Amino acid sequence: MKACIYGLTILVSSAENPKLVDHRYFYDEVDPTSGKLVGHYTCGICRNAVMGLLFANKLRLKDTEFLQSLPNFNNPSVTGFMLELSVLQSIAQEGLSFEPTIAKAMTSSPFGGDYPTFDTTTDEVMLYTPRTFNFRCIDGIVVRIGPNREGQPRKLFMYLLQITLAPNEHSHSRKDFFKEWKVWIKDLKKFDVVPEFVWICPKGAKKRKNHVECSEWPAHAERHFAIRDVNKEIWEEYERLQASLRVRDVTPIIEPEGSGKQEEPREQEGPEEQEGPEEQRRPDESSAAAGKSVRKQPARRKGHKGRYTR
Repeated sequence: MKACIYGLTILVSSAENPKLVDHRYFYDEVDPTSGKLVGHYTCGICRNAVMGLLFANKLRLKDTEFLQSLPNFNNPSVTGFMLELSVLQSIAQEGLSFEPTIAKAMTSSPFGGDYPTFDTTTDEVMLYTPRTFNFRCIDGIVVRIGPNREGQPRKLFMYLLQITLAPNEHSHSRKDFFKEWKVWIKDLKKFDVVPEFVWICPKGAKKRKNHVECSEWPAHAERHFAIRDVNKEIWEEYERLQASLRVRDVTPIIEPEGSGKQEEPREQEGPEEQEGPEEQRRPDESSAAAGKSVRKQPARRKGHKGRYTR
């Protein structure tokens, strides 16, 4: 299943064990370039559902495995989704280093519906993640309950995570989240809840911004952390692959010297906006974590059937 989602090679075809894989959604075929069997999925809905289950069942994935499939796609929603899941996986396994009290492995607890049910009986650090793809405003919540304080309510620290490659496109997330703040904490009345909105994006910021309580939100802090600071390996591998994609797309086809022919633009054999071998980009799959597309869809050159130019 992991190979189908990531586009990895497999040793044995699923056709030999048809009960193992639902071939309406997942399949494998021989890659003409490598000659090896490669797994695929047929649509983003099944991909998102299975990825959520893998995460829910605490499958320990290598943080950069998702990146291996990126060269096969030209869809920012896929890139954003894969990056978001990888960062959440890293947080669950290693924690967040910017705060010593949560810089360690934590228990992940996926939730369905609109709001999670927070476990207030444990002193463990918890990571709550929505089962719903493209959940509104946030991608996860880290919760830590502080020690008992005589005569005072215990503090419950809530780190609200927004993971995105395009923070400017989601600048409203913090404000929109706090519109429902009272509903989020309706079962936490015995605690002194301390919220902090945490952006995990390409660029970080040194200063933490403190917001005073007003009619729109409670008192809370806001911080920006670079993906590199959460997991250096994820970001460096992502940048390396993005650079290789840019080089691949702008390299012209050069005719042999002395041929007398002009340099021709690269020929494409079909539309580039694909998510997988059978999947076109869907308008309802715009990920909260999506960034800018690396390549632009080429326009068809008039009068030259089957040829494209940029």
